[in-house]
Amino acid sequence: MILLGGAVRASQLSSCTQRSLLDLPLDSQGTILNHWLSHAQGVCQWAGLSRLPVRVMVNQNAVEPVSATAGHYADFRVERDLSEYRGTGGVLRDLTAEYEDNDFILVANAAQVLLEPLPAIVAELYGKKADVAIVGHEDGTPSGLMLVRCKALRQIASTGFVDMKEQALPLIASSFNVRVIHRRRPTGLPVRSLTDYIQALRFHHRGRSGRPASADPLAEDWSPTFSLVEPGAKVDASARLHDAVVLKDAIVEPGAVVVRSVVCVGALLGRDRTAVDQLVTLGAVQTRRRRQQVAVAR
Repeated sequence: MILLGGAVRASQLSSCTQRSLLDLPLDSQGTILNHWLSHAQGVCQWAGLSRLPVRVMVNQNAVEPVSATAGHYADFRVERDLSEYRGTGGVLRDLTAEYEDNDFILVANAAQVLLEPLPAIVAELYGKKADVAIVGHEDGTPSGLMLVRCKALRQIASTGFVDMKEQALPLIASSFNVRVIHRRRPTGLPVRSLTDYIQALRFHHRGRSGRPASADPLAEDWSPTFSLVEPGAKVDASARLHDAVVLKDAIVEPGAVVVRSVVCVGALLGRDRTAVDQLVTLGAVQTRRRRQQVAVAR
């Protein structure tokens, strides 16, 4: 299984939170990375394998994900793409050069939260009996999930930039069987921006609680779905969190209200302040206040 965790440039969400998008908290079970590794274990059991190696690919200068729990340490490894100019198709071709022709790889865009069990999706992909099987969403939302026979990737040039969807797939389809599974509802939601992240968390937590979730991302729903507070963060009991995330070492003071926002590492949301649809970061004023708090504590 190959998780593509790279990006052309760091997103604002990644920069402000000072971490890989895969290290963002998802639920009480851990981060987005742990979400994927748990799904991979399910695929391993479904396929009757003794082990399913997971390779997490990141760019040369990207922050490596480090949030995997101890139980997953032996299941994956993080690898850096040594070539900045190969494209997704080229990277996959290079990664599978030593695999057997009839081996299959499961490829996924890592910056997303699955809304369905991955074993069920893989079973449907495998059932197509194709050389390449892809999940396609009717609403146009990219799925980033595909099951690929390694032999098909040999069609890709060993040098140069090759995009998987725009260049490699048309080439592969000329000689191999490529099938698309059309899904009316998204199988997963992307996590690239703050809005993406909060929406994915809402859908995920609604699914876990058995509450229905509208497929319309613009549907108005003012009922809170989740609040996540990382260990090391301090949130006053009188503060209110409405679909919000507070990262480690952050402080949310009495009376503060956090709505559809992330209070980033070390940031301070002051008394009776409100943050709506924001990435609350550590500014210069906050830095002075935190230094004063530390001095008083000492």
